[in-house]
Amino acid sequence: MIAYGDDETIAELRRLARADATFLGYGHKLSLAVVGREAMTPLTLPALAEAAAFDASVYDQQGCLSPHAFYVEEGGELSSRAFAERLSDAMAAYAARVPRGQLTVEEAAQIAKLRDAYEFRAAADKSVAVWAAVRGGSGW
Repeated sequence: MIAYGDDETIAELRRLARADATFLGYGHKLSLAVVGREAMTPLTLPALAEAAAFDASVYDQQGCLSPHAFYVEEGGELSSRAFAERLSDAMAAYAARVPRGQLTVEEAAQIAKLRDAYEFRAAADKSVAVWAAVRGGSGW
């Protein structure tokens, strides 16, 4: 049996599986992506940002391979902020084509809390910046 889902779903399916069955459960995961400095060029950035937006957005940003963070290596032709700006545009374009599904109240509250914390940090620390969907929305 191969199962995907949240940790509670995986535990329940494992409990229901036959004792002699092979069970492969893929529960809650946290994924990240690394962008090498070689990819940070004006020529490659548009396609890179579009691919990153797709990877992060597919399955409403809840897929086990949907990156929650992108680490951009320094030393490329473009900065990590250039990547973030382009990714922001690509995320907005993806969301316009494929609207996000409904979030639970708890999920929306967690997103708002995290965004608020980083926006507060950004107000005091110019090395911190936030790119997000329209304020008050539950988008990317």
